[in-house]
Amino acid sequence: MLSRSMSGIGIGSISRRRCWQRIVAPRGRGVIGGGGCGGGGRRSASTQLFSSDCDDANNSRRINQDFRPRRIILLRHGQSLGNVDESAYVTTADWRIPLTDLGRKQAQEAGKRIREKICEENASVVFYYSPYLRAKQTLDEIVPYFDKAEVFSTAEEPRISEQQIGNFQNVQQVLDAKSERSKFGRFYYRFPSGEAGLDVYNRVSSFISTLVRDCTRYHNAGNELDNLNVVIVTHGLALRLFLMRWFQWSVDDFEQSQNPENCELITMNKIRDACGNSWMELNEDDRVSLDLPISCGVPRNVKMHRLQGTDDCLD
Repeated sequence: MLSRSMSGIGIGSISRRRCWQRIVAPRGRGVIGGGGCGGGGRRSASTQLFSSDCDDANNSRRINQDFRPRRIILLRHGQSLGNVDESAYVTTADWRIPLTDLGRKQAQEAGKRIREKICEENASVVFYYSPYLRAKQTLDEIVPYFDKAEVFSTAEEPRISEQQIGNFQNVQQVLDAKSERSKFGRFYYRFPSGEAGLDVYNRVSSFISTLVRDCTRYHNAGNELDNLNVVIVTHGLALRLFLMRWFQWSVDDFEQSQNPENCELITMNKIRDACGNSWMELNEDDRVSLDLPISCGVPRNVKMHRLQGTDDCLD
């Protein structure tokens, strides 16, 4: 099982012909890298490699600190009983709502599609999943498509749980609150006895720190990151907020986006240029499906350091 510790980390993709120095992030503040990370554990102070503006004609001393897997596949759970019957939440705790029969079939189809995507020789897979029953049942239908030797680990991750909107719920009150949320905005709207989207964003940010650290330790143990695939089984809002944190969307970008369908695959692929810079990009069809502008498919730091579309290593 991969480590579950919670200190922050952030490593960015930096432009050409720079030399590197060691700096320390301020205590209590994570650092966003090109492709995501940072966030907040109890110890957010971390050592980061960052560039300074000194001129170095010989770029061979540059330190490659890639922490990115080959791809990250996110998916919303299959259709649940709560998706078809709001009254299910009246007598059943949200985290115990099961899949429908259709939801199980959707999960099986998702497993087939994930297996088709992860087809490289020597590929390995790490699964993270929400503790909610519908997410666990979705994972149960996906894992059998992989050999045991291919699955590096499976980890239950509470920080990618569904947004909390209350305990046993009054259907009409929840419907009224959701109607009010659509006018107010999903990111800042707080359910009367639950979370705001901002709260989910904060805990997902903390999870990304752990994901980055897990990938780094996987690499430091002698494994090849280009063989590693990360599959995350979560919920619609948490999935979009994961992408918001990783790609540094604005709040307006998030508000424009739409939830994926049940068991729709959202794929992030590692891109590497001729200079050794790397970052994650959102699959173009998935970006369109989520109703996002083209700028949201690439981390803002990639554009900031002019890495995307560069054909050579010289400024």
